[in-house]
Amino acid sequence: MKYEKEFNAIRDILYPDWNVGSLRFAGEDDTSLVAPLTPMILRCMAISETVTTTIRECPEEITIAKEMIKVWINQHAAIRILGAGRALLAASLGANRLAHAGTLISFMGGMVPMPNSILGGGIIAASASGQTRHVIEAMKVAKEHNPNIKILGFAKNSQKAVEFMDLCDCFIGLRSRALPLPNPLFALADEEEMAIAELLDGLVVLAGQELGFTEEMWRLGHEDIGPTGPYSVRDK
Repeated sequence: MKYEKEFNAIRDILYPDWNVGSLRFAGEDDTSLVAPLTPMILRCMAISETVTTTIRECPEEITIAKEMIKVWINQHAAIRILGAGRALLAASLGANRLAHAGTLISFMGGMVPMPNSILGGGIIAASASGQTRHVIEAMKVAKEHNPNIKILGFAKNSQKAVEFMDLCDCFIGLRSRALPLPNPLFALADEEEMAIAELLDGLVVLAGQELGFTEEMWRLGHEDIGPTGPYSVRDK
């Protein structure tokens, strides 16, 4: 069976006490149904490895980023999200939560224009490659117009991302290690993009926690008009 060897290896690592015979799905054992989906498990493991390796190898940068976010929250700052394609979508998850924390969020290319640079605030720049030209150009313009704008950047830790990195006040360079079982589902930097989403969202939640945010405070910042989840103060 295709991927059965890889499936068994993952099972032995993650679930050493898993009794295969005790689990049945639709009349078949778990191996027959789950083994063909092993590439999805390997993909998740690779993304997790990128996130954890980045945190372990960049504790100083991660800490600086957290403190930047805390300042932004306290100041209800104007935060511009720069990115393109999936990287912009990845950054939008943490940005959405940052809006719940009381900051003014806008997106490159969004229907609502980004605030004028004279207002200061910050930028979160996301580029899996660190080479997205219009993101880099926007970062340059921001620094030229107002050097007080702080830039938090996420990109792959690579020599090709040096220009991007140099424009950042805090740069989170995504790192990963070779896994015994490589990710067979890799398409156009998706590991880096998913890692950006997880790292930024985790940083926002951690910053809020250290500022004393309660569930009530997160709910107060949650939208309650239009299609949305049951998370506002009225939905308790």
